[in-house]
Amino acid sequence: MGEMSRFQIILLALFVFFIIGGVLAFSLYQGSKQNAHPQVVLWGTLSEQMFRTMFDSGEYRSSGLNVFYVEKDAVTFDRDFVNALAEGKGPDLVLMPQDLIQKEKNKLGLIPFETYSERSYKDSFVEGTEIFIESGGVSAIPFTVDPLVMYWNRNLFQNAGVSVPPKQWDEFFALASKLSEKDSAGNVRKSVAPLGGFSNVRNAKELISLLLMQSGSSIVIVGSQGGLEVDLNNSKQVGGQSGAEQALTFYTTFTDPTSPNHSWSRALPESQNAFIGGNLATYFGFASELPSIRAKNPNLNFDITTVPQLKGSNVKMTYGRFSAFAIPLQAKNGGEAILVAQTFTSTPFVARFTEITGLPPVRRDLLSIPPTDSYKQVFYGSALISRSWRDPNGLESNNIFSSMIDDINSGREGVGSALSNASAQLQQLLRSSNN
Repeated sequence: MGEMSRFQIILLALFVFFIIGGVLAFSLYQGSKQNAHPQVVLWGTLSEQMFRTMFDSGEYRSSGLNVFYVEKDAVTFDRDFVNALAEGKGPDLVLMPQDLIQKEKNKLGLIPFETYSERSYKDSFVEGTEIFIESGGVSAIPFTVDPLVMYWNRNLFQNAGVSVPPKQWDEFFALASKLSEKDSAGNVRKSVAPLGGFSNVRNAKELISLLLMQSGSSIVIVGSQGGLEVDLNNSKQVGGQSGAEQALTFYTTFTDPTSPNHSWSRALPESQNAFIGGNLATYFGFASELPSIRAKNPNLNFDITTVPQLKGSNVKMTYGRFSAFAIPLQAKNGGEAILVAQTFTSTPFVARFTEITGLPPVRRDLLSIPPTDSYKQVFYGSALISRSWRDPNGLESNNIFSSMIDDINSGREGVGSALSNASAQLQQLLRSSNN
């Protein structure tokens, strides 16, 4: 056989090149298929735009994760979630507020300590998130904390000759007359604080919960058998009253027309609106409310500080709203969903979320880095001392707290009997939520 021509050699080389290239391309394609992460469908109430920003980050791109986020309406989230599970079309991962996680716990999987150790969890997140720790694992991995803080009107304080906001609750007794105004008929027109009411007090349940917890009541605890039990009025007696009774007595005295501390009435505007309008000296709101307050009255001269504490208490505390990632029992990609939850709650991702929203981080390592912004300094300190309780149904418990306050204010019940009634109703709520 004669020697090959130059054309034949070139043709053969090209043929070999394409064969090798094809084999390499096929192997690379197969490798990428093996390494690709399956898609995780995530439901949450945070804005889709916020998650788009998260997805555009270098941290997400380098993670290789494949997450499809679905923004849901907070009002219908629970119903949509239950209906989707019934149809077998539920998400792989949900980002839920604490009370919804508790309410739907029987539909969520437990992340075992072998996957996420209790030591690592406690080292990573603020103490208030331990409401998600169960006997064999965690029901959810924390993502956000929104602490209750005290907004105060600097003009009203200065006009009354008061130089600093109250640091302890009992200081409100002296401030009630200085920072409140009544008309000739005795009707409150300006108030020191939205204390005592419910229907026109934004965050009333959270504020009352804070007072109860500061007084020593855990509200709901994990019993000796592992189930949840009401602990609403199980705090130490002082002067013939339990701590919880003292907390409610303090709270409701400001709506009692016969009390020298009378400074709030249900005829007043809703508390945030009253504060924005310049007729309320102090307002108890969450860190997330800051942009709204600023936008509604750019000229309002206000500042922010930590909520008051009980006199003589050695433990500082505020109320915190937490949200966390949880895995539905019916998740098609449960293992991958856990990886997504762990990644999204890692330091780089939580830091990115903090940067986007202005909220304080839920992670201890990030809270150890002091911010320069004066408001954020309060938010960070408040996040660290944020606490909550295992609320079995946020809407129903709100109704129970509302009835408790209305019964006291109307004189239908004394403080002790109103607490007993609320305890019984909460216990029934716990029983029904476990069925």
